[in-house]
Amino acid sequence: MARPEASSKKLGEATKTVITSNIERAWLSGLILGEGSITTHFDPSRNRTRATIEIKMTEKAIMQKAASILGVSVIGPFYDKRGAGYRPRYEVSVLGTRAVNVLQEILPYLVGVRKERAEVILRRFPRNGTLVGRITASEIFT
Repeated sequence: MARPEASSKKLGEATKTVITSNIERAWLSGLILGEGSITTHFDPSRNRTRATIEIKMTEKAIMQKAASILGVSVIGPFYDKRGAGYRPRYEVSVLGTRAVNVLQEILPYLVGVRKERAEVILRRFPRNGTLVGRITASEIFT
């Protein structure tokens, strides 16, 4: 299967600034480098694959700060099925347009695989951060 590419409406400038402070952009980038992932999510009800940034960790205060910067809510707590001794986990995620905008804003602060993945999403996804159909992460990132 051919690799999906964004339509002619490729991302130039972000359509809306999500993170106004360079300090917050750098802080969030560090958190994503350590605890986050840059990936895709398929929504079967809409037959769409969306760009996604996810952060998961057990430190609620850090997740609250990340959620505040991103303009979203923390989800959780999620409890480990293995039982006692495991701290509850919290999650923050952004998808679609917001994910594309955030990636454009934090790209200068990313390194390694996460920077490569951000560049691929910015190159292959249109401004709305959504591709039609089920496109796996392996098809997008290889």
